[in-house]
Amino acid sequence: MQIKGLHLIQVIHIWNALVGLILFGLLVGVSDQIRYFINNGSALAGFGSFTTFAYPATFVYMLIPDISATVYSIILAFDSSPKYKAWLPSKTMRGTIIFFAGAVSIAALLPTLPGADVMADGSALDCLWTNYMQWKIIYNDPVAFPWVTGMDKGCSMFKAADAFCWILSIGWIAQAILYVCAAHRAKSFVNDYELAFCGGMAGVISRIVIAPLDVVKIRMQLQTHRTHFGFHQHKNNTAIKYNKVTQALLTILKEEGIRGLYKGNMPAEYLYLSYSAVEFWAYKELEEMIEKIDSKQTLPHTFKTFGCGMIAGCAATAATYPFDLLRTRFAVQGPQKQNTSVTRAMADIYKLEGLTGFYRGLWPAIIQIMPYMGLLFSSYDIFAKGFKNLREQQVLSASYKPTHDMISGALSGFFSKIVVYPFDLVRKRLQMEGAHTAVVRRSSWWICLRNIIQQEGAKSLYKGLAPSLLKVAPANAVTFMVFEETKDVLLWLKGP
Repeated sequence: MQIKGLHLIQVIHIWNALVGLILFGLLVGVSDQIRYFINNGSALAGFGSFTTFAYPATFVYMLIPDISATVYSIILAFDSSPKYKAWLPSKTMRGTIIFFAGAVSIAALLPTLPGADVMADGSALDCLWTNYMQWKIIYNDPVAFPWVTGMDKGCSMFKAADAFCWILSIGWIAQAILYVCAAHRAKSFVNDYELAFCGGMAGVISRIVIAPLDVVKIRMQLQTHRTHFGFHQHKNNTAIKYNKVTQALLTILKEEGIRGLYKGNMPAEYLYLSYSAVEFWAYKELEEMIEKIDSKQTLPHTFKTFGCGMIAGCAATAATYPFDLLRTRFAVQGPQKQNTSVTRAMADIYKLEGLTGFYRGLWPAIIQIMPYMGLLFSSYDIFAKGFKNLREQQVLSASYKPTHDMISGALSGFFSKIVVYPFDLVRKRLQMEGAHTAVVRRSSWWICLRNIIQQEGAKSLYKGLAPSLLKVAPANAVTFMVFEETKDVLLWLKGP
């Protein structure tokens, strides 16, 4: 891929160089503001004027990788080698790119970690730098001591610098991926590990899109009011906190802010990344295995895709289930947080519920995922092939292939979710057992299902279906579209 004579790799190098220069400018600004603060404060304290002083360690950790990476980006931006199909980056080159990607990512991460900076109480971004806070408290009069605002300005610029450092890290990670993929350009197919990468990318991006609807769905599922079939229901039941999707979204926004819609997003990102990677990898392995067994093509293709999807879904669910449980428990937290971090939540679950606590509700999840993933993959295959035939017959334009992939994913997800939704609700109920009490109940999925029907009505098995369907359509649309596009990019990078 070339943009006005430049290869994509060169374009990203130019981008990284520009971001690196902006980051360098911000860090210089941070240095000036802190120097302004320290020189005046130390003079008033009787220490004289400091020509050198201690910066926060994370500032130095960010400055050194930024300078090195920016210089390297500028040099490589003038290298036109990637434009040639025969170009293959050496191991040293790939290793260097990966090293810079890691160094810049660590530089962006360290200021956010409590205790990573010996001069800071908390994380460096909290700007509670010990030596400076004393003077700020003593001379906290901006009128008499205008230099005291230098610390606040320096902190604001440091936060901006960290944001740009994250942007720079994304650029270097993208560059590392391109260099690694370029090393495999001699191959003309996507191997299992690359397929897992495509699945992981698809999972992460789709999760970002549907996170708010997922929170609403889970909270609706965990409401225990009785739901009846029929049309003569009270539309505004004050005892029910979340009645409708829009009302639930507005309630969460009002009570908890925008962050409330993304509660549990970190374990959910881990879940979607690992789940999608395992799922697509397992599907590919199973597909190849079945093709070898059924060399004469006696089995219907739809039957094979259903079986592969079913088993791949089971494998991915079993491998990543603890993240699913954590996502649920974080998502239902109100303004009063019980779990403040993923590690704390894991420690509490292990302490109160044991190792089996991480797999609470696994059986209904397996029962749900088997038909769901089987239907999802088989129906997607049918829809995708239908669009492919229409493109080959020139009824539809090939330029709209990403849109066709999205429609196929949305339709397959919509259909599959309706069929298996009651088991998803049972799974969520079982996951929450023991979350708010030291007395842990150990219900089976069958007892939980029976109790829901008896106490809340059969229609309650579809609580939260509306946000779930609103979620599943874009989620699967984005998942399959990103998966297909990422796969196409990898194939393009390998060249003919």
